[in-house]
Amino acid sequence: MIFSDKISELFSKKIKCKPILLFQSDDWGKEGIPDLDSLNQIKSNHSPWDRYGIESEQDLEDLQSVFKDIKDCKGNNLQMTANIIFANLNIDATVDKDCNQLIFKSIKEGFISTDFSPISKYKELVKNNVFYPSLHGYTHFNYYSLKGLMQTNPEFRGRVELLYKNKIQYLASETPEINFALMNRENGKDIFEKDVYQKQWVEKGIVEFENIFGFSPITACAPGYRFNNTTAKIWKENNINVIQTGAENHIKIKNKQLILPRTVHFEPVFNLEDELIIQKGLENVKNALSKQKPIIISSHSVNFVDDFNFSKDRTLSLVKVLIAEIKDLIPEIEFINEAILYKNYKNYKIGEKDSFFIK
Repeated sequence: MIFSDKISELFSKKIKCKPILLFQSDDWGKEGIPDLDSLNQIKSNHSPWDRYGIESEQDLEDLQSVFKDIKDCKGNNLQMTANIIFANLNIDATVDKDCNQLIFKSIKEGFISTDFSPISKYKELVKNNVFYPSLHGYTHFNYYSLKGLMQTNPEFRGRVELLYKNKIQYLASETPEINFALMNRENGKDIFEKDVYQKQWVEKGIVEFENIFGFSPITACAPGYRFNNTTAKIWKENNINVIQTGAENHIKIKNKQLILPRTVHFEPVFNLEDELIIQKGLENVKNALSKQKPIIISSHSVNFVDDFNFSKDRTLSLVKVLIAEIKDLIPEIEFINEAILYKNYKNYKIGEKDSFFIK
């Protein structure tokens, strides 16, 4: 992993745990491309990451239907930690300002290419314990770098204006300089943004989160897992005490924050072979169990949105198969979320029967 060395510096004190399962999913609320024609105007070869669409009410309803029916040994249904982006760039309004001022549209107001706002459906899924809402960020991309580069780099501005012409706010393969909110890329090297911008970006996201859900987030995942000590400190100051990462490691603790590794990678959009997806997923599960790690599944929202990628029905079918296989392997597995895990961490006594944590 690109930043594994830097991220590992944040870790201390390994924590092992009993068989628990969390299902984490990034990029909910992030607006993708309006259609494939717009993408083809930019480039002919593109990966599934380029083909994020726009989630619909039906996408969320279908996900809910499947997750509600999957139960653990205690009768808890499978729950997805939904890492949410709360604002997208309003392209038309920004272009009207000659790109000298960036205008954003909250997901409360809907997406740019459609009037659909996912908020009421998100709240329904939260109420039904299908979604556990988490902070991904105010935006997925780095708006501070975008504004600066638009003013100082004509070549970059040309790339961005072509995207805007095709109603695409950014594209990882075309504007790598701004792909992740807390990073800017200079001369091929990724550099973390300064404290002031990080604090503004984090707190803008928290305000949106609280306005929508009526409570504060306790967990966060930085876009691209790119965070540093500064980010962790700002999260801590805002009572975000569970950090999700892509690093394959044990649960660890630093400054009383739990740092959770993702141990199972489940991204059907990247693999057309269903059997291989399940096989690799189970290999990840068995490896986690052998080391007393949690089973934390990573699966981005692009897998669950039925737009220009592979069928979401395929993804949901594979979720059923994978979880069934995990339950056969570990009948005592418990489906939890980060709030439950953190509560256990605060209250646990090592080795106690009802604790997720063990010696």
